[in-house]
Amino acid sequence: TFTVTATDGITTTSETFTLNIGDVDFGGLVVTNNFNGVTENLTPMEIYTVSSMESDGGSPTYSITAGNDAGLFAVNSSTGAISTSATATDYETAKSHTLTLTATQGSDTTSTNIVVPIYNVNEIHSVVLRYSADYHSVSRSGFAATATRGPSGSSLPNYYLEQVGTAPTDDITNVDNTNNNSVPVEIAGATELSWRYFFPTDTGGNGQFAFAPNSASVDGKYKSLLGTSVETTISNSEIISAGRMKGGNFWFMTTDKAAQNISYTSSTGPSRSHALIAGQSSWYGGTGNETGRWRYYLEQAGYTSLNCTNINIDTCLSNASISLSDVGVIIHNSVGSNPYWGTLADSNYAGLASYLDGGGILFKVTFENSGGGGGNVCCGANIDMGSMQTMFNTWLGSNHGLSGITSGNSHFYYARDSLDIADLSQVSGTTLDYSGVAGKKYQVNASGGINIPSVCNGLTVGGHLFICDPGRTGSSGIFIGSGDVNSFQPTWNAGNSGVNQNRDIMAWIAGLNSGVVTSTYSLFEDQVTIAGRVDAGFTANTTNWIYAFAVIPREHFSPSGTDNDYFYPNFIPRSIWSYGDVGVDYCLAVDTQSNCNSDYSNAYQWHEMAFRTGTGSDAVIHSDRFGWSDNRVPEGMSLWYQHIDRDVLTGSNNQGVLPGLWAQISFKDSYDGASGSTTRADQESLLNVVISQMDARKNDTTRYSVGDSNIGLDGYHYWSYQQPTNNGSIGNSIVYGTSVIECATANDVGCFYGGSAINTKAAMLTSSDPYKSGDMTLSVSYDGNTDTFSTGSFNQAMLKEHVHSSPGYTSNAHTFLDFRARGLGSEYTPSGFSGFFSGILEYDVSGRSNDQLASLRSSSTLATFTFDSTYHDVQVVAPVTVSAPPVNNYTSTSWSVGPFFPLGSMTLKFGDADNDEAKSAYFSWDVFGAEIQDDGAQIDASSGGSNNLAGVMVSWNTLDTPDSDLFHSGGNDTIPDTDYSSWGFWAMSSLDISPNSGRQSASVHLGTWVGGELLDQSEVPTSGSASMSGAAVMRVSYRSQGGSSGYWVRKYTTTADVAASFNWGASGYTGQFNFTNFDDKNPIVAQAGFTSFAISIAGSGATYTGSLSDTYNGNWTREAVLAGALYGANSPDESGGRIGVQLSESGSTAYTGNNDFYMAEGIYLID
Repeated sequence: TFTVTATDGITTTSETFTLNIGDVDFGGLVVTNNFNGVTENLTPMEIYTVSSMESDGGSPTYSITAGNDAGLFAVNSSTGAISTSATATDYETAKSHTLTLTATQGSDTTSTNIVVPIYNVNEIHSVVLRYSADYHSVSRSGFAATATRGPSGSSLPNYYLEQVGTAPTDDITNVDNTNNNSVPVEIAGATELSWRYFFPTDTGGNGQFAFAPNSASVDGKYKSLLGTSVETTISNSEIISAGRMKGGNFWFMTTDKAAQNISYTSSTGPSRSHALIAGQSSWYGGTGNETGRWRYYLEQAGYTSLNCTNINIDTCLSNASISLSDVGVIIHNSVGSNPYWGTLADSNYAGLASYLDGGGILFKVTFENSGGGGGNVCCGANIDMGSMQTMFNTWLGSNHGLSGITSGNSHFYYARDSLDIADLSQVSGTTLDYSGVAGKKYQVNASGGINIPSVCNGLTVGGHLFICDPGRTGSSGIFIGSGDVNSFQPTWNAGNSGVNQNRDIMAWIAGLNSGVVTSTYSLFEDQVTIAGRVDAGFTANTTNWIYAFAVIPREHFSPSGTDNDYFYPNFIPRSIWSYGDVGVDYCLAVDTQSNCNSDYSNAYQWHEMAFRTGTGSDAVIHSDRFGWSDNRVPEGMSLWYQHIDRDVLTGSNNQGVLPGLWAQISFKDSYDGASGSTTRADQESLLNVVISQMDARKNDTTRYSVGDSNIGLDGYHYWSYQQPTNNGSIGNSIVYGTSVIECATANDVGCFYGGSAINTKAAMLTSSDPYKSGDMTLSVSYDGNTDTFSTGSFNQAMLKEHVHSSPGYTSNAHTFLDFRARGLGSEYTPSGFSGFFSGILEYDVSGRSNDQLASLRSSSTLATFTFDSTYHDVQVVAPVTVSAPPVNNYTSTSWSVGPFFPLGSMTLKFGDADNDEAKSAYFSWDVFGAEIQDDGAQIDASSGGSNNLAGVMVSWNTLDTPDSDLFHSGGNDTIPDTDYSSWGFWAMSSLDISPNSGRQSASVHLGTWVGGELLDQSEVPTSGSASMSGAAVMRVSYRSQGGSSGYWVRKYTTTADVAASFNWGASGYTGQFNFTNFDDKNPIVAQAGFTSFAISIAGSGATYTGSLSDTYNGNWTREAVLAGALYGANSPDESGGRIGVQLSESGSTAYTGNNDFYMAEGIYLID
């Protein structure tokens, strides 16, 4: 309470106030992150501090009240600062930790939760990654499908990551064996090499480095290295693909093999620390630790070996400061005087007998025969026989001692006889594991044998090598006796392994005192096995670099011949594809036609070159795109071009995601050109495109964790296939599919494997990364012929190729500048193009026949292409009109327009401005591709919802080797290689293309597009003339000799030659387009007299139109329309547009051929 008084010198007034003081709430605890995440294995470091808290004073006490059960973090009780503790965090155990920090003051408490992300550190230098390509419990929604990895009932994890070699720092190239195609690994927490993978790759010949079943038949194997030898074979028929990079930085094997749980044994190491090598050194041939010497095998078994030769064992033990109880094995490969037993020989060898009864192992040469039989003694070996007889009497009793050597021929063997080791596990009472030695070959190097004690057993016939098993003797120890001093010397035991496996016997003896653990090796169903060196990283300054990769194909092959052998199209699941090779010839890409025809195995030369890491012109797959004089990319295909910038890991590249692009556009038909005689009626075709995005995995928290290291891949794959349509009356429908495409990664492995050399980079591409979060993603395909969806998975390797034409160009890459300056001399980076789309829409309505077609072409509004040269993406918006096919008595009856076959307009969108809604890759104005936006677009509507649209567009010049079956060399013109425009193909599929009730599916296969830099009005000439020429590409459908209501429709892609003239004027311009060789040899085009025709055009500004409409022979209706644009830098250098043709005749449907029709929708480009 207080009083306030106020006065002005005359008047004074006062008032009393009461101020109530309230208690401040204790709370609002706020912490600040002082460290951007915690790197695993980090030394103690302060990571969070308290930045503010509401309090009325006092000193709160801080504690971690939850989330710190493992004691990985510590808190300063006075300040609240949180630090990592001396117990290191481990990313593989937990990728983050949620801690509750609590402040306490008196009876008040306040808390806040803190999520501490853990950042991974790559801990293994070389690895094997294994996972299953099989799946179950599929869930599909439209074009997206997921499943659970592995077969139903499997309890295995998504993947196994195993260490190559015996140490995390081992380099695979130092421990693999390229002579027998094997890589050794440690698995299941082992401390020594426990398993070896044998990859079925050819070690020479045409298919060197590759799985080449028609060049060399090589099986794969999984084999244990320890204890019980277990080997599982993967036969040729169970292998999908395999190979290894030259030099061994990357190996892979994909299989079609059932899962197995394989039991194997391995050693836990000896229970005692030391092993002794005793007696006279002269009988050992040296006491080093090289292979073939006792010391080597003892140390391999885990012992510390002591060289006690030429010294009493007592003294040797004393010098090493150990006792006899520390000794697990004594090797006494010595005969004659001076055995150096020391006190072990006292009291009738009671010390040695006591050592055996205590669980020790003794190997002793008990005799050496001089040859000739009858007990001839060599080298004073009678001393050893006598001493061991005494020891046996002490150890086992007088009734069980050694009695001497044999006489006569029944046990007489000559030097170098090879004897089988018996499987003594079959003998009653034995307890030792003989599986590691049974059946081995023991090579004898002396004659004569030994009469062994009755409670012991001969490992071989004749008593040359025997063992006293604890189960037979009742003692805890093991005695192994030999009648030859030479057999286990390096000089004698290094013979042919087929008759001399004495070294294996030595290893078995050395390991007898080791513990044995039984483990299970889990072989995944359809296992994918990848071995390699974890990528050492790409070189610095990679801001604009683009690397080229060769995708290794998978072969469809028969063990009984090559008639039906071909390579599957890339990335399409094998379970879905049964249509052959679509004209792709890997052999012809690297060899002559005659060689390819004469020897099927020549096809694998392409694989061999792809696996090489050199720079010479004769050693690698390369393209003539940038300077090579020849081209080794198969026709119809590109290399996989991928922008890779290691600064994406730090975010300093300022480019967003890193784009990549691969494409295949293949045609296969009998057409032999305008100068030939055959048609395209038997054509089959495939559009197959991948658009990829690479980024640091930590930036993609949908699939990965913020603590993940290395680079990941997020890609989009779409393919569309048309079978031949000349087989009978059925016009085969489109088969198409789509999937995500990713890299197979793991906690310590990103996309790439390889060494520091830029040539040694490789990756395994897959439909679902086994490491990512969530369900397994699948490929989805649809067959319009059967109205069925299918799912599948794929795994394909790709390897870095040396594409630069200069062998000394160590960066081994190209840049965006190289792509954007190609053929122009300087970089061309237009902000965008304008152009046209065209195609034929094929309806596939459930419950109805797949027969109706419609024209699809750009509307009066041109398609717009927006290029981003900084972030390397593209966005295309294409308004199109869907209109009726040619009208005659067949189409007007069978193809009535209505709810099942809607017509109208729609807007197609490909790519987007930030690669969020649809992926895209922009390398240059003529090398780019984009995914269609799944935005619900429909004809006259936008209510299709998600997973309704799938599709892609790609430029023709993306292909390194265009397919020559399109623009045939036999008299046909080609589209020119222009400077300010581009063209290509597109395809799409819609599960429901109309808002009408029911489902109206529709697709476009090999639609075409063209775009270019549109001229301004001021750049169009106002006087003079110009001529241009080039070609057109169209998708056509026609009905030829159709009878009654039968379908009889053929579909394919074809071309025409184009020549145009322009007459410029002040108020516009006119001209004429002349089309020749239009769909050469097509019977309907010939009947309608349309193999050559002319269209007059008129234009204003940069665009023009033209049309033709007439009749022919009284019964053919002929229509042709075109719309085009002028392209160039500042004058009409080029022109492109769309062309549509409809031909039809109409008559009684009762007669064959009365109602044939023809429709073509395509584009042209001229300069």
